[in-house]
Amino acid sequence: MNAGEGAGPLYDLDKLARILTAAQKQGATVMQGEEAERLLNAIGAKAAYFPAEGGPGTFIFSSNPTRSEVLEELMHYGQYRQAGFPPAGPSRAKSKASSSRFKLSNV
Repeated sequence: MNAGEGAGPLYDLDKLARILTAAQKQGATVMQGEEAERLLNAIGAKAAYFPAEGGPGTFIFSSNPTRSEVLEELMHYGQYRQAGFPPAGPSRAKSKASSSRFKLSNV
């Protein structure tokens, strides 16, 4: 199995394309390619999801994201979607902390 820059197997790119197309139909924005790589390097991340107040936000993935990178960002998207895409504030910090506890308990 191929491994990405992060730890673990790469995510199936065809499957990722279908998921991101569905997210775009719901209003999300997607960044991939060289521009995404530069942004991820600038923020020191392998992948990112930036929620938008009142609706889906932006997914940013490298050219070859790992399964764990994709699943983490999809989990964040699901948390914000379930919360109704709230405005910035304490609820976002709580969501991020909940995600960290989930990851640690499933290692």
